[in-house]
Amino acid sequence: MMSIHLENDLAELLSKAATAAGLSREAMVIECVAQQLEVALRHRVLLARLEDMDRHVVSLAEFIGEATATPDPAQVASICKYRPERGDAA
Repeated sequence: MMSIHLENDLAELLSKAATAAGLSREAMVIECVAQQLEVALRHRVLLARLEDMDRHVVSLAEFIGEATATPDPAQVASICKYRPERGDAA
């Protein structure tokens, strides 16, 4: 069991809100805590998704950078199958 101590002003507001909602004070507190926990969980999920998106954007940028980079001439020469003979210059 858990107990919550509230200042008089807050306890009075809680009582009025509970009465207006047709709930007991305890049920009102439980509902409020449940809603806050749900909001906190959703916030955490959104942050995790943003972090995932950031990682994917960085990966995509790295891939695009590598794919569009100017190749090193030494690498191109090493994979080129056609090599004109030295005396065949046009």
